Amino acid sequence: QVDWRYPVFAPFAGPTGGAILKPEFRRFVNLTPEPGAQVVGTFDSGEPFLIERRVGTGSIVAVASTLGNAWTDFPINAMFVPFVYQLARYAADDHRARTMYTVGDNVSLAGNLADRWEVRTPSGAVYRVDADSTGSAFFLRTDEVGHYIAMAGTRRLPFSVNVDRAESALASRDTDEAYASVVAPAVEQPDYADTASIALEAEEKRQKLWRWFLLAALAVFALETILANRPNRTS
Repeated sequence: QVDWRYPVFAPFAGPTGGAILKPEFRRFVNLTPEPGAQVVGTFDSGEPFLIERRVGTGSIVAVASTLGNAWTDFPINAMFVPFVYQLARYAADDHRARTMYTVGDNVSLAGNLADRWEVRTPSGAVYRVDADSTGSAFFLRTDEVGHYIAMAGTRRLPFSVNVDRAESALASRDTDEAYASVVAPAVEQPDYADTASIALEAEEKRQKLWRWFLLAALAVFALETILANRPNRTS
């Protein structure tokens, strides 16, 4: 049995998460929890499988069996790798307050019911935020990039606000979209064959006009020749 509310097991709660309860454990260490320790998982026999104890600002998490296949077939279970990942992630978490945000994020300031936080922005402006009925306060004016300082009494919480990195995402683009962004839009081009034929027809018309002028000049010359060679008639 496991406590599905525990951070290590919470991601497996659901119709398919029950597979994490199927492995067979042939051997395990019989652990006796000390006062203050929390048993979050047990074997069918009732002995502890997973125990956590808070020590200072950290935790000790003890597993009563091995992570190899000498004592159990858990390593060949589909949930083994996700379980180990969740266990390592939880054990490595130092539970400190978040200090990095993006422009537009809401900053959660956890404290007491009567707390009044003063938040200084990178430009020097100071805003006051009161805690709600749960002791939490939320700072919303994160439209300025830089380093902020939140203070409530003797508590001091520095945090930073960065620009949105969405523009740096190198996600693949649709082929048509990428092509349209680099190729000029199609413009209807004239039919060069038709243009050439029009020019040829105009040239032929000019040549025909010169032929008429040439024929007219020849006719004038011929008439002049005839008139010049006609014998003179004297009375």
